[in-house]
Amino acid sequence: MFFFEKMRIIRTFGIEIFIAFLVIWSKGFFAHSIAVNIQILSDAFFVSGILMTLFAQFPLPWLERKIISFPKRLKRAPEELEKSNPDM
Repeated sequence: MFFFEKMRIIRTFGIEIFIAFLVIWSKGFFAHSIAVNIQILSDAFFVSGILMTLFAQFPLPWLERKIISFPKRLKRAPEELEKSNPDM
């Protein structure tokens, strides 16, 4: 389980760097002064961060059915606790 979570983080970081690179490339990073390059860098990482926050970090709950099954899991929680701890 840990390996797959680690790969998800690496994949997310790679996508974010790629988006930042696209923004940097589209604005012509090496054709400007240092002050403009700093603005381009901040824009690139801001845009990629916002996009990753909106789309990549949130799983699609209707595909994973986690939100739909959450109330059912809450109802079954006492039963599951009794099964896992018979001494209670």
